[in-house]
Amino acid sequence: MAEHVGSCKVFISYKQEDTGNTFTSSLYEYLRGKGIDAFLDNESTRKAEEMLPKFLETIRSSKISIPVISTGYVKSQWCLMEQSEMVECYESKGQKILPIFFDVSATDVRDHTGIVKASLDEHKKGNDEQTIKRWKNALNVVTRMSGYRLNEVNG
Repeated sequence: MAEHVGSCKVFISYKQEDTGNTFTSSLYEYLRGKGIDAFLDNESTRKAEEMLPKFLETIRSSKISIPVISTGYVKSQWCLMEQSEMVECYESKGQKILPIFFDVSATDVRDHTGIVKASLDEHKKGNDEQTIKRWKNALNVVTRMSGYRLNEVNG
């Protein structure tokens, strides 16, 4: 999937270990089955330094971004970078974002409490204050959008 860089209608951002083999892959297959050009990175091995610019460009060229926010999502710097880019595109170009909160409280995401606070505190160790501020802002913006809350999804 990573080779599909460029214009697509829907960019799906997720944490593989949390939702990749269940909900997210089903969402991707559903969209593709409806004829919607969607991008889902399902490669478990990649060099972040090489791939990040391509992923950010794919986000910029998409019409809709779907962050599937889970506990692992907020622990992942990669996912937070993607989400920050989504919010930048939303604010500068009006790109649509449809967040899905998967077994994580939207309130914790918005208020930076619980697992979100712990994850952001951990990220402070290797990132500058401006980066953390950008990630927090992106989390805040996304929680103010209409989205879906999925708890205890099975299969």
